Amino acid sequence: MNIYSFFLSILCFVCGCSRSCEHVDHLRNWMCPDGRLKVLCTTAFVAELVDAVGGEEVDAIVLVPFGGDPHSYKLVKGDSEKFARADVIFSSGLGLEQAGALSRYLKAASAVEVTQAIEEPIFHEGLPDPHAWLDVSVWAKGLDVIERVLAQKRADKKEFFERRANEKRETMHLLHEQIHELLEQIPERDRRLVSTHDAFYYFARGYLSAPGQQFSDRVSAPEGMASEGQISTRDVEQVVDYIREHEVRVVFSEYGVNTDSICKVIGVCREQGLDVRLAGEYLYSDVSEEKIDYAQMMQHNARAIVRAYMEGNGER
Repeated sequence: MNIYSFFLSILCFVCGCSRSCEHVDHLRNWMCPDGRLKVLCTTAFVAELVDAVGGEEVDAIVLVPFGGDPHSYKLVKGDSEKFARADVIFSSGLGLEQAGALSRYLKAASAVEVTQAIEEPIFHEGLPDPHAWLDVSVWAKGLDVIERVLAQKRADKKEFFERRANEKRETMHLLHEQIHELLEQIPERDRRLVSTHDAFYYFARGYLSAPGQQFSDRVSAPEGMASEGQISTRDVEQVVDYIREHEVRVVFSEYGVNTDSICKVIGVCREQGLDVRLAGEYLYSDVSEEKIDYAQMMQHNARAIVRAYMEGNGER
């Protein structure tokens, strides 16, 4: 190892320790009473809504760490203490937190699902689709639930929570309209998305299809709603058939999701003479990076799709 590599490894170690220490300090402070409501959220997407409504009246932490898969998260040492300490527990719901022990803990703790206010949840192959955050207008419904529950816990702060929830609703409405405008740069017939797993039905209904139009045929993926499952040759063939039928020219990988399945799709496409490439930017689906917030994640997805279309499709 040369001197540069040595010092680089030391720097990475120190930075990693710094982030770990910050996490430990935050957790230690969260466990101690300080007059704020202690809120446990299963995902960062949920926690961002809680912080928006609760402000300085709440202290929220996230159970599933950044980069972790909420579909399959397994409880680790210390998680049970978080459940015991929390004044309120919010989960995403719709079957997202399906891992056995986590599901049981959430049920036993009477966790509140922020998606319970969604009027028209999407079902795919008989199961609820949990990826509601990928339509901003749908995910904003969670504010209703959070506002109500926090006001029940702190009745004297009801107006405070209501004001903050309304401010966040307006912000999310503007974000929703922005995503619409971005994707309208793509001709309606070409607003189709092929990705790694079935996470984008809400996105398709909200942004890729016209109101009242069938949205499920706007997306295709070799893997199911949980990305850890095995795929068959038929799964790949169905996506290849979709690509051929709709003349899709670019497909997407997803952050934190194995790329093997989408690479298999590309390989079969090329064997069959189809001109398909992998987009240079991944999309965010189940998880995002710690450095970006929810709005930035949604903006990234929309812009990445538009850029890939402009670069790969052009005028037909």
